[in-house]
Formats: sequence, structure tokens, C-alpha cells
Amino acid sequence: MQSYITRSLRRALGRLTRGVAFRIALPLAPVVAFWFGGVGWLVVFALLAAGLSAVSAQLLRRADGDPVPLGALPTDDAVPLRQSLLDEIVANLDSAQIADMQTAALVVVLDDAADLSRALGQTVQDEIVHHLARRLESLLRGGDFLARLDSATLGIALSPQRRMDMATIRALAERLQARLAAPLRVNDTWTEPSVSIGFCMQHMIAASPDLAGALALLDAAEIAAEQARDHGPRGICSYASGMQSAAARQRELALTLSQALDDRSILAHFQPQIDAHSGAVCGMEALVRWQRNGAPVPPGAFLPDIYALGLSEKLAHRMLADALDALVSLDEAGLHVPRVAVNLSAEELGLPHLADTILWELEHRGLPPERLAIEVLESVVAGAPEQRIERTIARLAAAGCAIELDDFGTGHASITNVRHFAVTRLKIDRGFVSRVDTDPEQRRLAAAIILMARELGLETLAEGVETEAEARVLAELDCQALQGFAIARPMPLDDLMRWIRTRTPAPMPLPGPETAPLQANVSRGLS
Repeated sequence: MQSYITRSLRRALGRLTRGVAFRIALPLAPVVAFWFGGVGWLVVFALLAAGLSAVSAQLLRRADGDPVPLGALPTDDAVPLRQSLLDEIVANLDSAQIADMQTAALVVVLDDAADLSRALGQTVQDEIVHHLARRLESLLRGGDFLARLDSATLGIALSPQRRMDMATIRALAERLQARLAAPLRVNDTWTEPSVSIGFCMQHMIAASPDLAGALALLDAAEIAAEQARDHGPRGICSYASGMQSAAARQRELALTLSQALDDRSILAHFQPQIDAHSGAVCGMEALVRWQRNGAPVPPGAFLPDIYALGLSEKLAHRMLADALDALVSLDEAGLHVPRVAVNLSAEELGLPHLADTILWELEHRGLPPERLAIEVLESVVAGAPEQRIERTIARLAAAGCAIELDDFGTGHASITNVRHFAVTRLKIDRGFVSRVDTDPEQRRLAAAIILMARELGLETLAEGVETEAEARVLAELDCQALQGFAIARPMPLDDLMRWIRTRTPAPMPLPGPETAPLQANVSRGLS
């Protein structure tokens, strides 16, 4: 208790004496200079007046607790920073334990900091936070402590009180929020700051009166502020057990996905591709799948996270290894599948030494490069190619790997791009395949793509074939290969083996009399 009282008195007296001393001493300085030194000293004081005025203004601001914008002065003269706040929280926790009181930490975060920084510049954002700090100090009690945590966040350590509960802290947060929302003019720009506030009281986490307890209390308040901002703007949130920061959630997700790749919860399933006329299996595509706790997770729900968390390389290696191992297993079982296709994203194609890795993996398993097809999204080819991607594709094509253009018709790739990247097969996007049996316009588009590919010496594969009628029409249009639910769904390797063993190939019809005139019309249109 004594340490709390002593600390509070010392802080209050220090601020009071500094303010009084400067306010009294500065106006009397010219009189004292003339009295003791005559006109000469008065002239010297006049010459120094401008500099003394600036220094005095700065010192008076510090005496009044008026924060200085970060970057305007050396760090030790700026608004107190995180370590000072932690020291204060440690002292508060110690005092609260001795006097049977409660303390709390609040974190105030600027909602639209990123937008403000982009629109007005970082300097203006710093000025806004500086003014917010000034407003906060005018509202806080003498024993409370304010510090700047980063470019858009302020932290507050509330001095211990006997009566402190969630309702009291929330009411305080609402008052602070309302005051900070008042219009603010910075560099001739008017803005209405929006802040979110998170808080945590010591009993919520049983914070110990030491640095570890202070860190835990401040971390909890920051997590609550993050939650408040996520549900904002102008959100207020108290810490609750089980809350995690975005950074912690990202770390946990990264660990989960990395572990899933290591233990093969994330692995390749295989969707067979058949010759459109003979019905024989002519290839398969490796597709990523995740079984989490026995339940499938849609690829769209985790692939963006894999790329965002920098796990592209690990995924590429997992899929490549699974695909090539599947070929070896099929060969050993006497079930020959000519080649496997692996879809690589722009992030994966941009990995250094990817071509060397792929060719080494093929050689290591005794597989010729012709057994592997690299699927590249048309959007990757259509854009200005990054040189590393271009070199990787060229190296693999030169070695003998097939290069397939995936989702053809959606990325606006030119014929020049197709030739430049040594594409060997076009995968016709399902958007051109759906309803090809019932929609004459769809049929004409599919026929045009197939004919163009044939004129360029490229193979064609239609993906997303979902009905036998669609398969039949595509075969009649002379598409060479088919893939989709009408043939088979993606499946684990063991299921694929059983499917191949028990399946009887069903030949599709050659182009019939209904389709021949259509192909002739398309051919005349392209010639």
C-alpha cells in the first residue's frame, strides 16, 4: 500500500512542480536578466528568446502530460512506450495485491489505420494518434498511465481501485470512445477518428504481480481490442478465456496445416481421365484433399491459407511425391496409367529450383518425364509471366514433361502464349462443357475450341463432364479425352486401383451425322 501511495504522490507532485516552475520562471526571466545584468543581459536574453520559447513549450507539454508525436523527438522524449506501460502494470498489480484492490489494462486501437495511412500518409496518422493521446490524458485520472504500443495503438494502465467491475470499465471505455470520436483537424484535414477498445481486469486472468503477469494482462487487453475491431468499427470488448489474437490464430493454423502435410492428412486423390473414343484410361489428375478428424475439408477452405502462410513449397512436394509414387504403385500392380497431371499454382511455379526437384524426383523413381504432366492455369500464362515461372515451364517442357493449359477459355491466353509456353494439351473449362448436349451455343463454342486445338496440333481434354450425354457429344465433336463425375470422382489410390480393375471400357461413338455439319461450319469460320 505504501509503495502505491508513494508512487502516486511522486507522479502528481512531479507534474505539479514542473508545471508551476516553468510557468513562474519563464515570464520572470527578462526581469531577472535586467536586474542583475543590465541592458546587456536583457539583449542576450532577447536573442535567445525564440529558442527558449520552443524549449519551454516542449517542456510544458511534457509537464502537462501532453504527448509528443512519435518520430518528432527521440524515443525517450516521446509518448511512453510498451516497456514503460509494462513497468506501470507490474507496480499496479503489486499495489493491488497489497491493498486488496483491482487494476486493469485497456488498449485503444485506431479502426481505419491502414486506410488513413494510405490516404493521408503515415505522418498524418501519427499526428492523429498524437491528438488522440492528448484527449485520453485529459480524461484519465492522475494515477492512470498512458503509453503508445505501435503506430495505431495506445495502451492504458488503470491505477488500482477498490470498486472496479466490468460495468465500470465498459462505461469508462464508452466515455473514452465518445470523446475520441469528436472531429479532429490535422494538417488542414478534418477527420472523425473511430477507435475500438479492448480491456482486461487482473482477476480475469489471475495476473501475478510481476512482469509475466503484466505481459499476460496487456496481451489479453490487446487480444480483446483485436476482437473489438474485428466486430467494429467502434467496438468494445472485454477479454474472455479462449480468445486468441489473429497472430496466434495464424500460428496455430500454420502449425495445423504443416502437420497435416507431414502426416499425410493432406494428400493427393486421383481422378481418372479416359480416351473419349475407346474409353480406356489415358491418364489421371492428382487433386489435393484434406481429411481433418475424419471429415473432408473443401480445398477452397484451406488452399488460400496454405499459400498465405508460405506453405506452397511443402504442398508442391507433397503432391508431386504422391503423384509419382502412385504411378510406381500402379505400374507394380500391372495397372498402366500413361501419365499423371499435377496442378501447380503461380506461387509453386515460382519456387527456386522447382524444375530440378521435379526432374530429380522422376529420375529417382525411374520414371521418364513423359509420364508427368504439369497443369498451369490459363490465368498464369495469360498474365505477364514472371521470368522464374517461364524458365521453370520451359525447362520441364524441354525435358519431356507435358504442359497442360488448365481452365482454358477463362484466362484470355493468346495463341502466342500457348506456343511460347510449349503447351501440349488444352483442358476445356467446365463452363464450356456444361449443357453442351442441350445448348446449341455451348456446342458451337466447344467445337470451335476443339477445332482450334487440332489446327494448332494440341490435344484436348474436357473437364467437368457430369453426364453421359455431355460425354457423348464431346466425343462426337472429336474431343480426345474426358474427365469428370460422369467418369469417376477423385479417389484415394487404393480405390483407383479397384476402379481400374473392375471397369470395362465403353467406347464412345465417332463423330455422327448431326455433328459433322457443325464441325464443317466451324472449320469454314476459322479458315
